Amino acid sequence: MKPKSHYFKSKGSRLGKGLDALLGPMDSKNQILLLDIEKVFPNKNQPRKKFNKETLSDLVKSIKENGILQAILVEEKKGAYQIIAGERRWRACCMAGLKKIPAVLKTDISQKKIALWALVENLQRENLNPMEQALAFKEIMKKNLWNQETLAKYLGISRSSLANSLRLLNLDSEVQDLVSSKKLSFSQARELLQFKSLKQQREMAQACLKKKLTVQKIKTKKSNPSVPFWIRQILIEIQKKKNVSLNFKYSKGKGALSFSFKTEEELKNLLDKLL
Repeated sequence: MKPKSHYFKSKGSRLGKGLDALLGPMDSKNQILLLDIEKVFPNKNQPRKKFNKETLSDLVKSIKENGILQAILVEEKKGAYQIIAGERRWRACCMAGLKKIPAVLKTDISQKKIALWALVENLQRENLNPMEQALAFKEIMKKNLWNQETLAKYLGISRSSLANSLRLLNLDSEVQDLVSSKKLSFSQARELLQFKSLKQQREMAQACLKKKLTVQKIKTKKSNPSVPFWIRQILIEIQKKKNVSLNFKYSKGKGALSFSFKTEEELKNLLDKLL
């Protein structure tokens, strides 16, 4: 099954202007060609760095059975053709053994617009992982000298969503790798940003993997940043094994530990669990 993106959604039914609006009507500058696949090569600045093997295999199977249903977008480069949008389709065609590939040839376009098209195409198809999104946003803003508000408006997303994405770049590099490989979710990564120490971020990230911490449990740990890591681990284990709600205050080796209950029946059950 195709993995679903949950990093952010566009406000409307389409993301920003969309490729159709960007490309404009078909004319002499939008030629559809059947190109030799060996003359087509990917754009090294493509925002998407990783391709899911399972979904790529599904696309290969579909192309073998039905052919390629949508042309890729290219520009001419010294007798060859660089992909602007559609690298995944090109990869699948290569794997399927196709010799030719349909392509829309764009001419007289700037590198800035190529980068924008590549970003929009990937976002529309929900192909980028959270770190790829953040890096792509940063690169587009840098190349176009745009601020967050301008890019958010262009893409049709909220400024807060864009800001949350860009903040992932402040994570420890090891944690970023875990987000890129989708071992950590966007929501988990966003909570880890509350830990200013990179060491704490790494420790919490490993705890997320080993203990399968939910976002809520990360928030609980975040609310007591001065608590030693080993104490936090024990508290999490107690809550998990005993299925109880703990309230914990700690400062310089002193503090208080309490349990929450709303009825006498809950109190009875709580005491039974602790005995």
